[in-house]
Amino acid sequence: MRKAGCRVLDRVVTADILINDGHACGAAGFHIRSGAFYVVQAKAVLIATGGTNRLYQNPTGLSFNCWMCPANTGDGEAMAYRAGARLANVEYLRMTLIPRGFSAAGLNALVGMGGVLINGMGEAFMERYDPLGMKGPRYKLVEGVLGEIKAHRGPVFVDCRHLDPEALKHLVTTLSYDKDTLPDFFEQKGLDLSRDLLEIATSEGMQGGPNEVCGSGVKIDADCATNIPGLYAAGNSADQCRSLHMATTSGIRAGDSMAAYAAKTHARGLPIPESQVETIRQRLFEPLDPARSVDWREFEDVLQRVLTEGMGPVRSAWGMDRAWQNLDLLEQWQGEVRARTHHDLCRAQEVYNMLTVARCMITAARHRKESRFGQCHNRLDYPQTDDAQWLGQIAVDRDRTGVPQARFLPIQYD
Repeated sequence: MRKAGCRVLDRVVTADILINDGHACGAAGFHIRSGAFYVVQAKAVLIATGGTNRLYQNPTGLSFNCWMCPANTGDGEAMAYRAGARLANVEYLRMTLIPRGFSAAGLNALVGMGGVLINGMGEAFMERYDPLGMKGPRYKLVEGVLGEIKAHRGPVFVDCRHLDPEALKHLVTTLSYDKDTLPDFFEQKGLDLSRDLLEIATSEGMQGGPNEVCGSGVKIDADCATNIPGLYAAGNSADQCRSLHMATTSGIRAGDSMAAYAAKTHARGLPIPESQVETIRQRLFEPLDPARSVDWREFEDVLQRVLTEGMGPVRSAWGMDRAWQNLDLLEQWQGEVRARTHHDLCRAQEVYNMLTVARCMITAARHRKESRFGQCHNRLDYPQTDDAQWLGQIAVDRDRTGVPQARFLPIQYD
């Protein structure tokens, strides 16, 4: 980007999108080390901030030891929502399989290479949960592991002992590219996949799309545009662009669309709304007040517990209502979250955005009165998938009072 002549603002945390007369016209944020406040004027704005992680309790007890990048905390989704953009598919919970006690991306590669899930009785069990067995979708693998543990047939292992040694060596090497401490984990545990079973568990939850290619987040059209003129989204922060190939394709498409949009605007774009800038600045730096007493970690821990208990892989209207009430209680302490450093200020901003995304998730999940995609949206009170009523998206945006509201958008298939 620098070679192309772009100005890159390293370590600048974006706080909010600037809106003038209903159009996106820039953004405001701060430098994570110096605390310098930035206001950026733009003809068009692109959100490409990834998904929402750190929303759920981590099975390792370490919030940052998560399946996907811990810096992706729904910031783009929350900013777009506050700017008036719609979100879609946010009700879905994403989980994967990980080595027990160590969150690592890429474990499905073991399955793709021919690894077999077995329970504590030594049985291969995936055919109970999907006709494709080990070739079933990721959410089916998670469903199978959860089902075996619930049925007291755990622990669950992945068996790779029958794989070709060279293929297995290649596999472990490439897995370490996703998380470079994975070989250390194997070494310290004394594990050799050619000889030993690897105990696995389900990962922490995250807010994500319902399958490997369809994402969740800011609702976009075919041009990657949102319902806010001048605001675009791409990659895993958009509702259609999960996975690497969709991220790349949507980035190219968004760039072309933004260039065409910018060419039609005023040479310098719309003026910066100074009153909005001051509102953002005041909200942003309030946590530096030394009179505040709540650490951002404590706030995040409670938020994770609320989501895990009420919005996990088993849901009900009662549980989600309870989660909403608990978020009301938690939000009363938001004004007490303290940041001792500008790095803490970044974390305070993250938990603020995670709380916003959590509200939108519950709103969408309560509205979808069915179950869909296995544990991604599994309601005890509506256990069946109902295509007649719910084949489509749940869109969420703000009402006039700032509260999230949901609407169903049907999708028609031939």
